[in-house]
Amino acid sequence: MDLAASPLLIAFVVIVTLWPIVFLGAVAFHSFARRWRRAGQVALLLPLWMIAASIGLVQVPPFIAALAAPSPTRSLVIAGTASAFALCCAILAWALLLRSFGGLGPSRPDR
Repeated sequence: MDLAASPLLIAFVVIVTLWPIVFLGAVAFHSFARRWRRAGQVALLLPLWMIAASIGLVQVPPFIAALAAPSPTRSLVIAGTASAFALCCAILAWALLLRSFGGLGPSRPDR
């Protein structure tokens, strides 16, 4: 593995692997606070994270390997695009999860 690509891999792994822990904490927090609507909205984020994790699991290792190759190949473009999509899905899942706490922008009160 290329030494320059390892921070990229570590950043992706941290973003994707910490999300389930925070997800469970958010569902528990909203459930204990009896904010059922928010807990349901957070639960709907699970498929978005699953897309990010599954695409990342399949496409990030070939992307890292293609970066380490001496000559650029076609697989670099495909793996890079898929990895970027997975990263965007993971960032979107994080943003929506944090917004469920009311931290990113105005939100309406639950009833």
